[in-house]
Amino acid sequence: MGIFFPLSTLSVALLLGVTGNVCAQAFKDVQPSSAPLILKAQGSFFVGGRKVEQSQGELGNLGPGGHIVVDQMYVHYMVPQAGDGIPVVMVHGATLTGKTWETTPDGRMGWDEYFVRKGHPVYVPDQVGRGRSGFNQAIYNNVRAGAAPPANQPELLRFSDEGVWPNFRFGPKAGLAFEDSQFPIAAVDELAKQAVPDTNRGLPTPTPTIKALSELAGQLNGAVLMGHSQSGYFPLAAALLDPKVTKALVLVEPGTCPATYTDEQIKTLTTVPVLVVFGDHRDNPTGLPTLPTWQARFEECRKLIGRLTAAGGKAYMMDPTERGIRGNSHMMMQDRNSFQIADLIIQWLNEAVSKQVVEQKTSVAPAPTGNFTGSATVASRFTGTGGSRLGGATVIFQPGARTRWHIHPLGQVLVVTEGKGWVQMQGEAARSVKAGDVVWTAPGVKHWHGATAASAMTHVAVVETQPGAEVTWLEPLSDEQYRQLGTN
Repeated sequence: MGIFFPLSTLSVALLLGVTGNVCAQAFKDVQPSSAPLILKAQGSFFVGGRKVEQSQGELGNLGPGGHIVVDQMYVHYMVPQAGDGIPVVMVHGATLTGKTWETTPDGRMGWDEYFVRKGHPVYVPDQVGRGRSGFNQAIYNNVRAGAAPPANQPELLRFSDEGVWPNFRFGPKAGLAFEDSQFPIAAVDELAKQAVPDTNRGLPTPTPTIKALSELAGQLNGAVLMGHSQSGYFPLAAALLDPKVTKALVLVEPGTCPATYTDEQIKTLTTVPVLVVFGDHRDNPTGLPTLPTWQARFEECRKLIGRLTAAGGKAYMMDPTERGIRGNSHMMMQDRNSFQIADLIIQWLNEAVSKQVVEQKTSVAPAPTGNFTGSATVASRFTGTGGSRLGGATVIFQPGARTRWHIHPLGQVLVVTEGKGWVQMQGEAARSVKAGDVVWTAPGVKHWHGATAASAMTHVAVVETQPGAEVTWLEPLSDEQYRQLGTN
């Protein structure tokens, strides 16, 4: 059943935009929040890209030939003044741009602002080849100039306004909305304005966007990667490049959940929490030969979730219809109940990421006996991301426990978090330390550190690492030398 909109001249203009002028969304239609949006920072930057040399003809004969940058990814960001949420990267789907996540077609707040108001820094890219990321024009100029055959020119993709209705599941056919549709049907023409020519088929394989997403997550020291539709699997592919920088993956109506992952790739993906979200009316025929129904993609993703959970991963399928929430479309971030869906995702993120952090913190192992005297354990090992050389761990010394004399070629920082202890540099008297003290040991300085005889001590040790610059472990501090320090 559905609500039929008669395709009069007026309704065609409003709903399909297939002829003549279309109803324009005015600034007055935008519905700002009554509460101010307070940001610590906002701006934009680019990730990735490669420099190529092109001829005058490839550049369009505007000037002489030379070098340009292609395959870069534009990113706009907002960082809230308050809140400590993990950064969220939102990637749009086919024939669209980052506008997907901004103000909705009917003028309501988009997910980019909503997540920021919930305390998450938000980063919204335009895929490589789309929007402000630009595209490589040489492919088309070469064909125009006859330097390459027409068959070399890739197709530029667009969805028709009529085709969007069944594919995005606003209704079974153009002009006929589902009775419970959550999409703001009266504003469907505003969605049509968001579409752009899609140059994806002219990009290298795999798309440079995937590597750029991994690099972006690294620059952010870890992020949630959220993909939609065509980019739905991008978070999975980016996590396979570097799972350490992907804190969680959110796949919103992904166009595919690859069934070809090897067991080793599945093992890698089990280290990152995965959420897949699908809307309603998935059995509706899409009108696309390569994607008969979205239910087929739903089943494909459910199989992937099964593989991940069977291998010990944390993967979950969120189907709002199972919660009594009906009518969500393929564009659920623009649906009238978009905040309701966003809240479910945020709730899952808070639980999944916090649980992951707790598990990391509770990973404790005995300190190597060859490098320590007495009882000590090492917990919460960490390594820097995005090119950082920083790493370290939390070390817990029981009373009387201490390291051997040793040297860090790039130096070390100790942050004492609990108890009391000793730190001694060669040629200097031992120094008493307590919770709150920070100790810097310069590169190449021989030293040791540990608990007092009467008190345990915990410190966080932070060092720089690089190949060929390893810790040099030396002789132990003798029991007699340690006793001379007293119990403190």
